[in-house]
Amino acid sequence: MKTLLMILTLSYCGIVFSQNSNDVKGWRGTEWGMSSDSVKNLFTNEITMLKKTNIYFNSFNPFMIKDYEISGHKFNVDFFFTGDTHKLDQIQIKSYWSRDVANSLEIILTEKYGIPSFKAESPYKCQWKFESTLIEIEQVEINDKLILIYKQPDKSSKSKI
Repeated sequence: MKTLLMILTLSYCGIVFSQNSNDVKGWRGTEWGMSSDSVKNLFTNEITMLKKTNIYFNSFNPFMIKDYEISGHKFNVDFFFTGDTHKLDQIQIKSYWSRDVANSLEIILTEKYGIPSFKAESPYKCQWKFESTLIEIEQVEINDKLILIYKQPDKSSKSKI
């Protein structure tokens, strides 16, 4: 009986470890550093060009996907590129704040990536960390938004060997 229990425990640990040890390179086939043309080609039939490119600090957002559906909820997807190299740096999937939608996203991402590495309740924030990507669900209280963010981890926070 102890042997069976040990095998089941090790199997479970192996499943949890394998879920969290896989790297995430981006969102829906994107990879960090892609050009805006490469991203446009990847989402040819879904992209809406913005009338005016949005510029934020050192990044810009030339196009989006409108009304992208996740689990019955509609989101707008913004693609951000670095201002200096024009390479994909961040993807923001936005909707209005709803605890139900946040819970729905958390369940979906937990099933896909395992237990979050960080979670806070007020304001709500949930995070999954991978070698190439940081995924966050975040409540933005200022404008009552819910944002699912895929981005490169902060390079300065990586340990140097």
